[in-house]
Amino acid sequence: NNNKKMRVLFLIVLFFMFGLVILQHCGAFLSCLDCTMQTDCVWCSEETKCVSGNSEGASDESEICTQSAHRFCPTVPCGYYSTCEHCTSNPFCGWCEETFECMQVDFQGNPTENNFCRPELFSNKKCFAEQKNEITDSELLLQSQQRNK
Repeated sequence: NNNKKMRVLFLIVLFFMFGLVILQHCGAFLSCLDCTMQTDCVWCSEETKCVSGNSEGASDESEICTQSAHRFCPTVPCGYYSTCEHCTSNPFCGWCEETFECMQVDFQGNPTENNFCRPELFSNKKCFAEQKNEITDSELLLQSQQRNK
């Protein structure tokens, strides 16, 4: 009977400790950039803190977060992003596969005049690795026809 009580107490302690780790995970990030690199965190710009959340906002309704940013920081220049995934999550940035740089885009989604990247190697929506996986059947047929010529 004492063993059963000890096991229950042990499970309660584990649950409490694990729960605290989850709750504190996002709170450990002190900058918008570090916070928004985490898929399960949002940056509360007014409160200057990182909390658990997603594209809908903070997960905990009791958490005060008046303006939240998920996956990108509105105040961080595009050049700070070092991966295509993080770059293209910011609607004001695009990724150049030629130079492996994140660049600011204009309202049409093209690189601004200070940046140059060949259009076929630039994207502000998806990374090229993702695009390669989305080849349609008609594109495959066209490619095989061109090879057979």
